[in-house]
Amino acid sequence: MKNPPRSNNGELAILLAGARERLADAHLVHALDFIQRTSSDIEAPRALQVYSRLHFLDEHDERHLKNRVLASFSHVADAGNGKGHTFTAVGGDIEWDVTASLFYRLRRRLGGRRNPRLRRWVELHTGYVEARLLRVHADNVERLLEVTGTTDGAVADTIRVYMHELRLRESLFEAIDIAVCERLYPVVTQGTKVTLRVQRGGASGG
Repeated sequence: MKNPPRSNNGELAILLAGARERLADAHLVHALDFIQRTSSDIEAPRALQVYSRLHFLDEHDERHLKNRVLASFSHVADAGNGKGHTFTAVGGDIEWDVTASLFYRLRRRLGGRRNPRLRRWVELHTGYVEARLLRVHADNVERLLEVTGTTDGAVADTIRVYMHELRLRESLFEAIDIAVCERLYPVVTQGTKVTLRVQRGGASGG
């Protein structure tokens, strides 16, 4: 991975900070949806752990997401629309008030019991979220390219910088590259006309 041009480092840092916030906002929305829709089967703390694992969040990002989810639930409770979540201070941090009875319910619900309906829904939700997160990645990289440019090699280098800074898994590179190329194609090829003469048998000639 090449380093970004030194003269652009300050501007890139600002853009990357915005990229982190947009990705964090997207995860918050989808995590809250996941927790709400699985609430009849999984308690909120466990649901958030499942979401974080399915979307490959590292320890830092998982903790950041948990704090934002807890803050969201706290705001709902303060507004008088509590949904059964209680909180306690642990070492200066706000946590779910996890009691022995909660652990008992979790073991009873999840211990060895197979739930095909829930499993299938989780699979579909995960694919749905990953597709939308890919759009966020493409948006973020497109903003970075306004600084780094779209010359040969610049797109790949910018994606590498983006993935490194946001601690994304390596397997996302190709998907992000494809999504970004889709965005750039109409711009880069504007005014370029390609004519193909299709011959019989499926062969084409210029």
